Amino acid sequence: MNRLSFSRTQILILVSVWLTFLISFVMRLSWASLMPIVNEALSFTPQMGTAYLSAFYMGYAIMVLPGGILADRIGYRYTILVSLLSMALITALMSTIDNYT
Repeated sequence: MNRLSFSRTQILILVSVWLTFLISFVMRLSWASLMPIVNEALSFTPQMGTAYLSAFYMGYAIMVLPGGILADRIGYRYTILVSLLSMALITALMSTIDNYT
């Protein structure tokens, strides 16, 4: 019987890709449950919170097609790397927000 064997590099790539998608998934789905806390912390009205959340999801939806084109042009490895780094940068920048304006 043949056994599957994977190199350390293959396992590292698999774990990295899995973690990237997990982080992306959690970031997308956590906003709805976090919005009451975010609204209070940033003194958002319900309309401001809705606009903030809408902008997040619209940006996500708009970037799906360019992300696919980018993956075709530069390859999936670099696309995942760029996506993960930009997601980390944007998340870090979002932590500096102290009010709506």
